[in-house]
Amino acid sequence: MTRVGVGCKRRLDDVDAKRARARKIEERGILRDLDERKAAVAAALRAARRPFRDFPVLDGWKEQYNRDDFRYKFLVIVGCTRSGKTQLARGLFPNPFVDVVEDSDLPCLDGLVVAGPGRHGALVFDNVNMDAFVLRSRALFQASAETVTLGKSKARQTQSALCSWPRGV
Repeated sequence: MTRVGVGCKRRLDDVDAKRARARKIEERGILRDLDERKAAVAAALRAARRPFRDFPVLDGWKEQYNRDDFRYKFLVIVGCTRSGKTQLARGLFPNPFVDVVEDSDLPCLDGLVVAGPGRHGALVFDNVNMDAFVLRSRALFQASAETVTLGKSKARQTQSALCSWPRGV
């Protein structure tokens, strides 16, 4: 007979409870309704969008992605609140993956890793409040052909590997 510790049993019960909640959400169609609502809002916002003026410096920056290179320059857009920085960044490439950083130390790219290569045209880091974030994530931003490990911890509990080379995002 195998003896299961109380702590292990409690954790197993927690996992079962989370799975049961996820099944209820799925059965109720909550996620489907949310996706439909998000699509409706996105369509309404697309209709209200105005075209951006032409920025020749952006054309030169985007040109670098038409050739293979070891590393690429990344773009930092700075401006006042509600000036359209995020929308401009989203419009530079098709289907960008957007990570709202705020005060985070490292990027959270779980959704990108799960989606797999080729789904997103670019990585957009929105609302980056700390220069240290950029410095710690430099290898990711430069889009080298090397695999970048994110979220390193001593126990390796929270890490993901990603190749951000332009053809792999």
